[in-house]
Amino acid sequence: MFKDVWFVTGASTGLGKALVKYLLTQNCKVVATSRNPENIKNLKSMSGHQPGDPSKAAKVI
Repeated sequence: MFKDVWFVTGASTGLGKALVKYLLTQNCKVVATSRNPENIKNLKSMSGHQPGDPSKAAKVI
C-alpha cells in the first residue's frame, strides 16, 4: 500500500528529480510534472512499476 501521494513540479531536473527519486524509494505514489514531458519518461523506470501489477505501481505521468 502507498504511504502518501505527492505532486511534484519540475521533476525533470535538480531538486524536483531528486525528490521524486527519494519518494519512490519510500513507496510513495508520485505525480511528477515537467514543462517537457519527454524529460521525465525515464522516471517511469525508476518507479519499480510492473505492468499489470497495480499493487507495485508508482504512477509517473
